Amino acid sequence: MHTARRIAGLAAQLAANRAFLLSWDRGQAADSERGLVMYRSEVQYAPLNGVLRINDCDIDRALTDARQNFAGLPWVWWVGPDSAPETADELLRRGAAELERLPVLVMDASLAASVQAPAGIAIDRVRGPAELTEFVLAHSFAASLRAPDVRLMVAHEAALLRAERVDLFAARAGGRIVGTSMAWVSHGVTGIYLVGTHPDFRGSGIGTALTAAAVRAGEARGGQVAALTASAMGEPVYRRMGFSEVTQYRLLSVPTWSEPN
Repeated sequence: MHTARRIAGLAAQLAANRAFLLSWDRGQAADSERGLVMYRSEVQYAPLNGVLRINDCDIDRALTDARQNFAGLPWVWWVGPDSAPETADELLRRGAAELERLPVLVMDASLAASVQAPAGIAIDRVRGPAELTEFVLAHSFAASLRAPDVRLMVAHEAALLRAERVDLFAARAGGRIVGTSMAWVSHGVTGIYLVGTHPDFRGSGIGTALTAAAVRAGEARGGQVAALTASAMGEPVYRRMGFSEVTQYRLLSVPTWSEPN
């Protein structure tokens, strides 16, 4: 059956992505069907701090609350189909800038069954704290992370492993990690995150194999559908695997001034 028919509408995919991002909140934020939903990881990396959606909440009050919540941290505002329809336009009128549009792609998990790692590459699970620092440093954005940020991310992912909330995968060439991926299962959906390949190894099929490994792991945990948000670089890879677009997120950066224009 086509993926779009396996889950009615977008509710499950969007809820799964919110659950993943909310897991980064150091204050144990909870999702809500109404109002302003935020997560704050304390990591100095914008995508790990942000507003997920706003419903039935005054935009100016929401801006004030968000700026106070993220004081001292870079952050983003996610606008998707679970946000009030006017959210993006209202933010842009108040000086926000659109950073990018991320397609949400979904795929039937069974399509990943036959994907294999390229020759000379071993893909294995990351199983404990001893491997996590290397895993975190292998993320595509790791070069900009401070030592305290690395420690926060290692602690977070270690907690997820202990709770059996995620499956982490590392691709190795000659013992060195050259690619990563994560599977997070929620609401019957496998969310695929942290897919990245070292620049020296791109174009060899490692990203495809890492994504497939995460999809298969999620399917074993009950995620019959895989979902991810795709960068411009990754989108062609995912589409060749069989992922198809169901919606988009718009990521906005909000000025730090305290009053709207």
